[in-house]
Amino acid sequence: MSSPPRTALILGAGLGTRMGLLTKNAPKPLLAVGGKALLDHAIDRSIEAGMERVVVNVHAHAEMMRSHLARRADIPVSIAVECELLETGGGARNALPLIGSEPFLVLNSDAIWTEANPLAPLLDAWTAVRSRLDALLLLLPLQQCESHRGTGDFLLGTDGSIRRANGTPGAFVYSGAQIISSNALAQMPRGVWSFNRWWDELVATDRIRGVSGQPGRWIDVGTPEGLANANGYLHPE
Repeated sequence: MSSPPRTALILGAGLGTRMGLLTKNAPKPLLAVGGKALLDHAIDRSIEAGMERVVVNVHAHAEMMRSHLARRADIPVSIAVECELLETGGGARNALPLIGSEPFLVLNSDAIWTEANPLAPLLDAWTAVRSRLDALLLLLPLQQCESHRGTGDFLLGTDGSIRRANGTPGAFVYSGAQIISSNALAQMPRGVWSFNRWWDELVATDRIRGVSGQPGRWIDVGTPEGLANANGYLHPE
């Protein structure tokens, strides 16, 4: 039986094009919310969740990211540099040599969580299903998601099974947090590919589940409007 995750992969390699001029001279993970970089919010959440080490993948403004991460002395940090942008799945596959063979937490760096310990439901659920799944996604009801422009990603069954929502009411939003099996990911090819491709394959083979997050709010910080919303929450007038 696989062990619980102790490593977090934080996805920080995206170009942040929806941020416009805000990411012309700086990567999106280093944009500040509440006086702290988005990347540091993600690292802090990882530590709160019990992670013992962090891997961050970088691409745009890689040296700026490296310099920023060098200041973190509270947790070991490794950096996976992408010479070409590999997307989410390819980026995680590329980082595997730094992660190892145990299951690991994957966390996007462009969201702000308003409740304490938001990753607890994901970690608790993994304990029960880790021997038979390759991925477990933390999903949120659409009404809990602020500054999110989509209509929802998945429908969530009472048994944790998921299927694409395709506009169906009652959909859940992927929170940007998941736990995946390193051994399963190692079977995927190197190169450029999205987690969405892999998830669809896992749905077809019944090797993926979802779990609903705790009450609270989740702020999508993928746009300037989301950034302003997150700052307004952390620094209300």
